[in-house]
Amino acid sequence: EHAFAQPCFVEDVVRNVAQRLERHGHISWYRVEVESMESIHSHNAFARIERTL
Repeated sequence: EHAFAQPCFVEDVVRNVAQRLERHGHISWYRVEVESMESIHSHNAFARIERTL
């Protein structure tokens, strides 16, 4: 129910996670990948963001 009340695109999810990782002082590299398995559309949605050293 919470997910339906506050829908997010996969791009929003990776961006939000990356922002939290950027604020963490001990993390110097990350890759965040999100895939939404679509049941309505004939394709899945995918987003990735990465911070390199």
